[in-house]
Amino acid sequence: MWVHLYRFFKESSDEEREHDEKLMKYQNTRGGRVRLQSIVTPLTEFDHPEKGDALYVMVLALALEKLVNEKLHNLHAVATRCNDPQLTDFIESEFLAD
Repeated sequence: MWVHLYRFFKESSDEEREHDEKLMKYQNTRGGRVRLQSIVTPLTEFDHPEKGDALYVMVLALALEKLVNEKLHNLHAVATRCNDPQLTDFIESEFLAD
């Protein structure tokens, strides 16, 4: 079971890294400047007495995926309000199509 979880999270991580690189490249193409900062490790426990370790980790992963999706929709709404069809198309084709 742990091998399958490892594979799932490895593939998910690779996909998210690819998305990050596309977004940074797009921002640079549009004249923006990417500044990366340190990320503080969140305080959380990856075990849950009722759900068990594996299920709880998947619950947390799903919550994170929903949060990222919500932020992408928010960014899309801002681009729409600002009449930026290039950004709306980029977000739709690269991120919201998944």
